[in-house]
Amino acid sequence: TSPWQLGNALRQPDPNTAIGRTILERIIPIVNILRGHLPLSMASMFLPSLLAHHKLPRDINYTNLEASDRFFDSIIFNSSSLNPVSQLISLGSLNQRYIRTPPTMGKTPHTSSCSSSSILSSTSTNSSTLCPHPTSSILIQTTYNTLDPKNRKMPTPQEREVDLVWTEEQRRYAEHAVKMDSVDELLKGLYADGIKSPSNTYVFIPNSLIRGHQLELRNNDGTLMTYICSTMLSSIRDSLLQQLLLAFEDEDLLVDKDTSQDSDNSFQAIHFSWYNRHATRGDTAPINIHPYMMERSGVQTNHSQFTPYISVETALNQDLYELVKVIFGDLFQWIQNNLQKYLPEEYELLEASARILLGNHHSPVLPFLSLVFNINVITKGHRDGKDKDFCLVLPIGVFVGGELVMMETGLMVEVLQGGFLLLILLILIYTTKDVGHL
Repeated sequence: TSPWQLGNALRQPDPNTAIGRTILERIIPIVNILRGHLPLSMASMFLPSLLAHHKLPRDINYTNLEASDRFFDSIIFNSSSLNPVSQLISLGSLNQRYIRTPPTMGKTPHTSSCSSSSILSSTSTNSSTLCPHPTSSILIQTTYNTLDPKNRKMPTPQEREVDLVWTEEQRRYAEHAVKMDSVDELLKGLYADGIKSPSNTYVFIPNSLIRGHQLELRNNDGTLMTYICSTMLSSIRDSLLQQLLLAFEDEDLLVDKDTSQDSDNSFQAIHFSWYNRHATRGDTAPINIHPYMMERSGVQTNHSQFTPYISVETALNQDLYELVKVIFGDLFQWIQNNLQKYLPEEYELLEASARILLGNHHSPVLPFLSLVFNINVITKGHRDGKDKDFCLVLPIGVFVGGELVMMETGLMVEVLQGGFLLLILLILIYTTKDVGHL
């Protein structure tokens, strides 16, 4: 994008494009906030004699667009003139439709523990930091046993065609899931002797049941089963789709896809990853020889894997990676703050592998090391066995259905844009009702 194109986009933002909506709904409100806190005048940048030559008073504010245009139009840039300022941005002031106060965010609420028959929660007051939204937190202790051999066994067939048939079978079971109408009913009697019973049973957790809340499910040993968060700030949540289209520079990135009819399981995936726990181990290597001087006997030695390294896709898509880090920066920071505040033990466990990277780099998605975009996704039943302990899933897009199904625990969760789940490593199955989703 040239400076001329950028200038025209800022002066004539098109609300029908991702760039225009970003300018109108994010950049303009931020500029308005900044001008209120940090007012600038012409005299702070230019000599009084220069301002007098252009018949401008010294105390005029930079956000007076008419005066600014009069000054800068007199400067020869040897370039095409910029478009006039849009009526969406009125001269001398910004259109009030796009002026919003900074989002308010919550202090730490008290998280109350509870059983399936007794739910306690509390709310908190507001503050103005990038922290989790005021919310009520619900904690439910279940009798699910992660150590039971039946729960640890990999149930999906290893042959691709057989696995597809198995996935469709599980989807049919999930479509008849028992809907929970209240938190009190949640998971009551589902885990007999620590495992789901019957084995083809599923429980549906609708978004309406947890909207504005955080639901934390624990296994019988106190470890985390699933954490469902639907409290993301609207200022972040409402712009996720346009930010995605802006990052990929493709208004047609997402397509309508009915997975109940579409047998094509292919989809685009981009992995932005730091590999920090899959490196070559050197526990038994001699300590008096430099690692780069050693080779494994009989096999090719990849010395680049001796230290943390980035994925090939990150190296090949460096511009996109840098753009994603900037565009989704608020989202990543909000999720990090949320997990650090409400799941401190799990956060510390994950961050241990992400805290120290080569060359003082840091992961933009702390406490995780990988950021994966699955575009127009449809998957067979699978378990992400190479993830460390937990996996976070956050859908983006306008879609119907597309619930996330966890086979071992029997949960089917309705997650809308801006909600996310933190999961232990389970078999994940997307249901067959989705339309154009990530």
